[in-house]
Amino acid sequence: MRVPGCKRMLRSRLQRWRNDAHLGRVFKNFGLLVSGRGVAGLLALGTLALMGRGLTPEEFGTVVLIQTLAMTAKGLLKIDPWAAVIHYGVNALRCEDQSVFKRLVGYTFGVDLVSAVLAAITVMTLTPLGAKHFGWNPHILILAQLYGSFVFLSVESTPLGILRLFNRYDLLSLQGLVRPLLRLTGVATAYLIDAGLSGYLLAWYASNLAHNISLMLVARHELRRNISGRLWVGIHPQQVHRECPHLWRYMLALYWQSLLDLVQKNLATLFMGGLFGSKAAGLYRVAWDMANVLSKPVWMLRQSILPDLARLWQNRDRAFRRLTLRSGLLAGSAASVIFVIVIFAGGPLIGAVMGDAYVEAATLLTLLVLAGTLDLYGFALRPAGYAMGRPGVIVKINSVATVLYLILLFGFSSSAGLLAPGLAAMAAALLSLVSLSIAIVRMSRMPREPAQP
Repeated sequence: MRVPGCKRMLRSRLQRWRNDAHLGRVFKNFGLLVSGRGVAGLLALGTLALMGRGLTPEEFGTVVLIQTLAMTAKGLLKIDPWAAVIHYGVNALRCEDQSVFKRLVGYTFGVDLVSAVLAAITVMTLTPLGAKHFGWNPHILILAQLYGSFVFLSVESTPLGILRLFNRYDLLSLQGLVRPLLRLTGVATAYLIDAGLSGYLLAWYASNLAHNISLMLVARHELRRNISGRLWVGIHPQQVHRECPHLWRYMLALYWQSLLDLVQKNLATLFMGGLFGSKAAGLYRVAWDMANVLSKPVWMLRQSILPDLARLWQNRDRAFRRLTLRSGLLAGSAASVIFVIVIFAGGPLIGAVMGDAYVEAATLLTLLVLAGTLDLYGFALRPAGYAMGRPGVIVKINSVATVLYLILLFGFSSSAGLLAPGLAAMAAALLSLVSLSIAIVRMSRMPREPAQP
C-alpha cells in the first residue's frame, strides 16, 4: 500500500515543481543559453578535433599554455562587476530610478575598462617569465605576447550584467556563437593550409577579439531599448557609492571568487605543463574541455538564476529557498545521468574526437565530470549568497575548498600523475557543496538586515 502512495506523492511534487513560475523562468533562460551553447559545444569539439590532428600533442599543449597564461594573467587583475550590476540594478529599476542605474553602469564600465588595461599590462609582463619556465624559444615568446594583447578589449563583465538583468538570454545565446564559430573557421583554415602554430593562435586571437567587441555592441543596443535619454552620464564615484552601499566590498568579494575559479582550469594546466611538459598540459585541457559538458551548465545556470533570486530576496518572498533547492536537485539529477554515460563512453569519445594519442586522459575526464556533477547539485548556492548580499561568506567557503584542492593537487602529483587534478577537484567540489548548503540554510533563516558583504 505504501508504494502507490509514494508514487502519488512524487507525482504531486513534480507537478508542483512544473507549475513553479520562478523555476520555469530559470530553466527557460537556461534552455535559451543551452541552445546556443549546444551549438557552441559542437563547434568547440570540431575545433579540438582539427587541432588534435593538425598539431602534435606537444604543439597542442603549447597553444593551450599560451592561452592559459594569457587568461591567468588577465584573471589576476580583471575585476568582473556583472553580479553588482544585477544586485544593485534590480533595486534601482524596481524603484524606477533610471539615473541611479545609469550611474551604476557607467561606474562599473569604468572599472571594467581600467582593470582590462591593467590586466593586459600584466599579461605582457608575465609572458616572458612563463616562456622561460616552459622553455619556449624567442619565436613562441613573441607569438605569446602578441596573443595576450586581446586583453586590452576584454570589457565584457558589465555588458553581461546588463543582458542578464534585462532577461535577454536569447541575445546571449546568439552572441555566444561568435567566438566558437570564428574559432572553428580560423582553425579549419589553418588546418587546410598547414599554417602551423602561428595560424592556430591567430584563429584564437581573432575569435576572442570579435567576441568582446560584439558583446559590447549587443549590450549597448539593449540599453537603448530599455533606458531613455542619454546613456553615458559619467562615472560619479562618490554619488554611486552613496546610492550603492558596500559596492566595492561586494565587487572585491566577487573578484576574490574569480581568482579561486582560475585555480582548477588555469593553474592546474600551468602546473601540469611545468611539471610533466606540454603534452600533459594538453591532455589535461582535453579532459577539462570535454568535462565542460557539465561545467558550462553550472556557469550558465548561475548566471540565469541570479536575477530571480535577487528579486525574490528583496521582495521577502518565501520562494527564495524553494527555488534554490529545487533547481539544484533537478540540475544535479540530470548531471548524474551524464556521469554514468561518461564512465563507459569517455575513452571512446576522446579517441573519436582527438585521436588515440589523447585516450589516456579518459580516467581524468571521469573524475572531472564527477566533480562537475557535484557542482551542479549546488549550482544555485553561490548566486543565492550573492542575492542575499553576502558574497563574502561564499568566498570564504570556496577559499577553504580551493586550499584543499591545491594541497591534494601538489600532494597527489608524484603518485597519481595526470589524475591528481581530478582527485583534487572531486574532493573540493564535495566540501564546497556540503559547506555552502549549510551556510545558505542558516543565512536564509536569519532576520533580514541591510546587505553586508
